[in-house]
Amino acid sequence: MKFDDGEYLRKIDVVINSLIFASHERRLAIIERCRILESKLINCTQNDLDLLIEIKYELRKIEADAYEANRHRKLYLFSALGIAAIVYGIDYLFINGLSLKEYFSYLVISVVGAFLYFLTSAKNESDAPLYKIIVALIIPFLFISFLFQKDNKVFDIWDKNLWSFILGYSSELLIKLLNKIIDKAKKVIE
Repeated sequence: MKFDDGEYLRKIDVVINSLIFASHERRLAIIERCRILESKLINCTQNDLDLLIEIKYELRKIEADAYEANRHRKLYLFSALGIAAIVYGIDYLFINGLSLKEYFSYLVISVVGAFLYFLTSAKNESDAPLYKIIVALIIPFLFISFLFQKDNKVFDIWDKNLWSFILGYSSELLIKLLNKIIDKAKKVIE
């Protein structure tokens, strides 16, 4: 067994840095466990095989606990964001006088865009044939629905469905763009 204390120290740092969504108490408890593990690691030599195995499995337990701590808080956060988006959507319906059908068509088109982005950017090669089939089913439908409008128009660049799809597909790009705008505004104010 080759001993690399740097690898273990990096893993401990990764665990500590991953505690973004953990509660304050759980974060402190996990950090304390990492501190104890790090002090054991500093006093460990390559010949202390039992201690190395203990450190290895304790680190795995800490990683699992950190993952669990983050998972629960992420679930609450994303649930709250989802509810806020639904409330905003309902508010938008009433303010702008949209029909429920029209609103849900925009919502579905943007979700299809996000789904298509996920499928085309997936790195898992074993699922590639399935992804290609799904993309092959989605693209023609979208092409026809955007190209042929119901008012006998051929194509409208300002079509709300088209923009819903584009913003759903490129939501990551939109978020980065908005973050850059905020960063620039902060620099101007300072």
